[in-house]
Amino acid sequence: MLELKKIDPFSFAKMQSIIMLIIGFISQIILFFVQQMLLNLMSSTYYPYKPPTPINWIIQIGVIPLVYMIIGFLASLFVAFLYNFYASKMGGIKVDIIPEQNTK
Repeated sequence: MLELKKIDPFSFAKMQSIIMLIIGFISQIILFFVQQMLLNLMSSTYYPYKPPTPINWIIQIGVIPLVYMIIGFLASLFVAFLYNFYASKMGGIKVDIIPEQNTK
């Protein structure tokens, strides 16, 4: 049985920030289209539907995923430091690793 005693905080944060960027990009594209559909359905003569401007696209599909990425980087950096601190005091996570056997 192996024990995970330490995580490299910057390596972990780098991977997590890329994952958060991808999740943020995909979720914001879906949210943008759902939002436009709902705004179109709720429009009336008093509140006519206004199509999105290019700045709406830039903010929602460009800027917000970058904010997700930055928050994901900082949060995972913090989590890695916490894990390293507590793993040094209480011990790390125990993992059973079974080597892959070559069946060729």
